[in-house]
Amino acid sequence: MTFGTVDRLMGTNRRDIILMSAKDARRLPVVDGAAEMLRSKTGMMKGTIQLAPVKSGILQAYWRRPMF
Repeated sequence: MTFGTVDRLMGTNRRDIILMSAKDARRLPVVDGAAEMLRSKTGMMKGTIQLAPVKSGILQAYWRRPMF
């Protein structure tokens, strides 16, 4: 979990990055740097794919605080 403005583990300071394993990217197919829209029952997120050493089947992304 990152509380600051820079994610030093993954090397990014952007908040629109979607971290994905290379294995999942090949399977879908999705390329590094592609703009993608994630959808779930709780909402949507526009982001940019960044291949990273994350477990296959898992996506990591910055969870934004809801705006009221």
